[in-house]
Amino acid sequence: MSELNRRLDMYEEAMATAEVQFGQPVVLALSEDDHLVDESDALAELSENRASGDFMSIDLSVRDYPGSNILGKVVLYLNPQDSVYNPAMLIGDAVNPRIIHLARLWQPYEPNVGFSVGQDFSLSTVKQTRSAGFGQHGQAGAFEMGHFGTTIATGASDKIASELQEEGDIATHRLLGRGLTNRYVLLGIAPTDILPSVMTLDTAKYEPGDRLPIYWHPSLETADGQALSPDMDNATRLLIGSAIDRIGQKGIDRAKQNIGNVIRGAVLV
Repeated sequence: MSELNRRLDMYEEAMATAEVQFGQPVVLALSEDDHLVDESDALAELSENRASGDFMSIDLSVRDYPGSNILGKVVLYLNPQDSVYNPAMLIGDAVNPRIIHLARLWQPYEPNVGFSVGQDFSLSTVKQTRSAGFGQHGQAGAFEMGHFGTTIATGASDKIASELQEEGDIATHRLLGRGLTNRYVLLGIAPTDILPSVMTLDTAKYEPGDRLPIYWHPSLETADGQALSPDMDNATRLLIGSAIDRIGQKGIDRAKQNIGNVIRGAVLV
């Protein structure tokens, strides 16, 4: 077993233990729109503007990113300093349609190796936690994953605990709006060595024709001719499990104590 797989198994064990202690299963409840993707159109848009060689420039203006079919797909960001291509993904904002988030890994993409499990985990955490349905209510008898992720954050931050107790759901959605992956990194409870950096772009502030060094490669096409997407279903579960592993039993106990009566508002009803 690889070191990465060992760590992911450890994160799943931490998550399962927390579910038992909180007395609720934790579910990822995304809206139906989050799953409606035209893969054939995405592939055409990724590869229609071909540069010479294997790596293809995606010649979309930054202003054209909102609503584009390349959102949520694996792309490559050219690092000019090292002249290497880093796995990346562009994804829209759940609230502001002109905002785009660029998630980028710092490791080089190797076409002969392809898109790895670790890269899939990393970009999938951003894709899921930035989806429109993340943090919404909708299933009885379970803890929604966004609310649970916020609850776990209170085990590492008294400030977040106080905000949650004072403001309830408003504080939850404010934290999630800033990106759960980002918040965990800032709190020091996430595996920063395998998570991407996330840059937020206000596309309206770019001039027409402005472009980012975004590329694509044929190795990112699936065997059945689809555009490759980060699709690790349990990525956010493992992300929260990594935070639980970092805060330990004392952190879990603090989270249970901090949430107090607020937890009843976070449980889906």
